[in-house]
Amino acid sequence: MKYFIILAFFSLNFSAIAQSAFDDYKYIVVPKKFENFKKENQYQTSTLVKHLLVQKGFTVVYENTMPEELVFNRCLGLYAHLNNASSMFSTKVSMSFKDCNSREVFVTGYGKSKIKEYKKSFTEAITEALKSLDGLSYKYNKKQNNEPLKVSYKNDVKKITEEQVVKKKSCCNTNSYGG
Repeated sequence: MKYFIILAFFSLNFSAIAQSAFDDYKYIVVPKKFENFKKENQYQTSTLVKHLLVQKGFTVVYENTMPEELVFNRCLGLYAHLNNASSMFSTKVSMSFKDCNSREVFVTGYGKSKIKEYKKSFTEAITEALKSLDGLSYKYNKKQNNEPLKVSYKNDVKKITEEQVVKKKSCCNTNSYGG
């Protein structure tokens, strides 16, 4: 019973940390080709990750089809990375989510599979890894500092009146050579 209470306590703390980590971001960006693979969407990993994250309530986009607001303000999104720690006999992966400055915001637990066929193996392992996000009730909290910087040139150029021009000419027409 004591171990159950301790486990429940850590689970609630972990869930609260994960909750706040995702709520600050409007989008999750999934690459069409993860770093460890040679082909785009190899073993249907990109489509699977996007599908599973959408099921969990996130707004997910591919890196090549980002909305305009995300293109101009990359800090609105978290960027998904597949961490592949597979060996010869098993597939072992986790997902990490990084912010616009490449800092890890959240890392899932590892998902494992011993299926020999790559597509089925990666499907099982990724699905298991993303179970770390179960129980989150994601809701985007717009932050003030996520807004892109807006530059205005509205009052940059001042008009000079004729009176100011005459004063400037009369004060500066003296000969500085003393002659």
